[in-house]
Amino acid sequence: MRDQGLLFAAGAAAQERGWHQPTVISDLDELTALTPSGSAVVVAVSAADLTSDAVQRLAAVHGAGRDVLIVTDTTPDEAIHAWLPSRCWHSLDVVEVNSSAQERLDTPGSATREVSVHPAPASLAEQAREQPMGGFADNNDPPLRASVAIADHPDERIRQEAAEDPATPPDDLAALAKDPVAKIQRLTAGNPSTPPTALAELAQNTSPRTRRAVASNPSTSPQVLASLVQDSEARVWKQAAANPHTAPAALATLTSNPDEAVRRLVAGNPGTPPELLAALSQDTDAETRRLAAQVLRASPEALAVLASDPDVAVRRLVAGNPGTPPGVLAVLAEDTEAEIRGLAAGQRGTPAEALAVLASDPDVAVRRLVAGNPGTPPGVLAVLAEDTEAEIRGLAAGQRATPAEALVRLAQDSEAHIRGKAAGNRSMPAAALTGLAKDPDEEVRLSVAGNRGTPPAALAALAQDSMTRVRAVAAGNEGTPLDALVPLVGDADTARVAAGRLTASPDTPADAFVAMAQSADEQVRTEAARHSATPAQRLAILAGDLNEDVREAVAANQNTRPPDLTKLANDQVGDVQTALLCNPNTPAEALRVISKTSDRPWKYYELALHPNAPTDVLRSLTGEPFSWIICKNPTAPLELRLWALEHGRFEEGSGPPDSWDWQIQGCEEWPEPLLKKFVDQEDWPPIHLWSCSHLSAGLIRHMAEKCLSQGSWADEYEGDCKRACLENPATPPDVIDRLAADPDPIVRLIVGSVMLRRPEFSDERAEALMRSCVHDAMTEEPEDDWDDSAKVVDDIVSDPGCPASVRAEIT
Repeated sequence: MRDQGLLFAAGAAAQERGWHQPTVISDLDELTALTPSGSAVVVAVSAADLTSDAVQRLAAVHGAGRDVLIVTDTTPDEAIHAWLPSRCWHSLDVVEVNSSAQERLDTPGSATREVSVHPAPASLAEQAREQPMGGFADNNDPPLRASVAIADHPDERIRQEAAEDPATPPDDLAALAKDPVAKIQRLTAGNPSTPPTALAELAQNTSPRTRRAVASNPSTSPQVLASLVQDSEARVWKQAAANPHTAPAALATLTSNPDEAVRRLVAGNPGTPPELLAALSQDTDAETRRLAAQVLRASPEALAVLASDPDVAVRRLVAGNPGTPPGVLAVLAEDTEAEIRGLAAGQRGTPAEALAVLASDPDVAVRRLVAGNPGTPPGVLAVLAEDTEAEIRGLAAGQRATPAEALVRLAQDSEAHIRGKAAGNRSMPAAALTGLAKDPDEEVRLSVAGNRGTPPAALAALAQDSMTRVRAVAAGNEGTPLDALVPLVGDADTARVAAGRLTASPDTPADAFVAMAQSADEQVRTEAARHSATPAQRLAILAGDLNEDVREAVAANQNTRPPDLTKLANDQVGDVQTALLCNPNTPAEALRVISKTSDRPWKYYELALHPNAPTDVLRSLTGEPFSWIICKNPTAPLELRLWALEHGRFEEGSGPPDSWDWQIQGCEEWPEPLLKKFVDQEDWPPIHLWSCSHLSAGLIRHMAEKCLSQGSWADEYEGDCKRACLENPATPPDVIDRLAADPDPIVRLIVGSVMLRRPEFSDERAEALMRSCVHDAMTEEPEDDWDDSAKVVDDIVSDPGCPASVRAEIT
């Protein structure tokens, strides 16, 4: 059979399993690169080419938890087939290839590649759960009226599909584990969703293939796996040896097994503990040692032994292991193989002495790795800075640890890219950077322009460079003097970068904003129009700009002169008028023009709140859907505010926020006549109004009288309202007196603590009141009218001014 047919079958099989982008392999040599983790592995290979070693490696990968599927043209030999459970095999002489696969794999190119497959269609088991059994019956049979459990389904195909489907509920799988069909038992034994109790029963099954499926299942308990390690069938206990959930004690019995394939499985098992890996690292079999070295949890002692392994593949894994200790890396730095020395040269933990030796290694690749190692010390980098290879000198030039003297030498290198690397190094001396700023190569000057250590004078010179990129990078460097940026505002290629720096600095000279206002770039002019440092004369010119964004920025600028703002009032393009309404300095005449020309509903809302809105404009708004908000304008005449509060409209959806919190925001600053009318209109005064100390005693008494007469102070957190009232120094004594009889013991406790601070009340009365209620305040279940009643009581009792007799009552 041709490779193309096998690859097509592999794609179809992966699709049926719902695997996305599996790793497809058609060359067995690629198996050596597989790791225990990653996407599903699909191997498309002729059964005649399949070797025992290849299947053993795949068994180790599968045992570590990675999905594996082998697609063959014919059923392989039983000895090979035994290494993996049935669900990992797909033979074309047994299972017909699904010709309706949505995604056909490309013809063979590279041996290993990523492919994309569509999600698998709904399984038969899922269909069985969703449809009555009649949907699967023969057309001549009458449909059954009720669906039945999957395990009792008469169609064996449906039960097989459910036994293999991870989405099948555990209860159904437990029932399927007792199915009379051996294949269904075996499929259930391999399903990761099968409950452990069912797997324990299947582990006693007479079929070796079923027990092998249990041994490979990641849901099998360590206790069951320990028993399977002792199974009489080799293919069963080999599978248990590869399962990462097998207990260490069970794995220990296999480390001395005469079969090297078994020891390899234990060495490649991610669940193998360090002490067993240490023993396996000295195994006579090179592949076993290599697998032990590949597991990153190997102990330092084991890695030290493996560092001297005769197999280069083992030493390679040790040298590349990030957990290899410095002493072992020093040994590997002297390895006969350049590849091993190179891996040690790139490790952060390699000792400085070893790196110094490797810096003179005859292999260029080794020296390159030393030069790029961030842990290479300055002295070694100084040596590499004089290497004959330009690439190595370039790597040394980019290292922050390279000594200044070496960087100065590299600044004179014949290779421009090396000078460029050195020019971008923050450790380069300022004098050398000044010289490099005049380098004939543009890339070198570009690196100098971007170096934060470049002296201001050199950056100022680079800001005038003949190359656009150099000027732009210099403009963005925080070290470039501000006065050097001013000419760049007129440069189309650097204007925005320079303007960004100038507008962000509080030290920018005024002439910079004049230059920005004259820029050909609309965005730069907009920034100038928006900035508070732009002179008013220049803002007057920008008010006539052709760009609406510029004019809008002028309208919003509080430094724009009133006459210029008035000129902009007739501008109905874009959001210019909106910007004027948001500017607190917009004069009354401009607001009057806007009230007559703008047809935007929101303008009335903004006009009603504007501090400069003339009275005639405000009166013209009394018929609008939200005229109530005129009462919130602090500059409006009092009689107009009173009228708006009593007669104004506030219709839902009329534009401004209609929440209660927004309506009362700032009401504590209202004049008292307006506040009194407001209190009379509302059910309860807002809580923050009670704490306003500037209120008169008469208004507070008026508010309290209303609350006391109606028996409630708020719609929620009533206790907090009473506390705010009591702790307000403007609250009159008679209000405090009345609250001393409040039914809530927490309120009475607050009254007592307030009386201690008020000269109108005696300490004896206050102390007696607190003693009489403190116990109830601390022990009774509070009403739902406190935000945090416990904290209120704690604050009072823990206060240093709280009388000792009150604390004694608590005890």
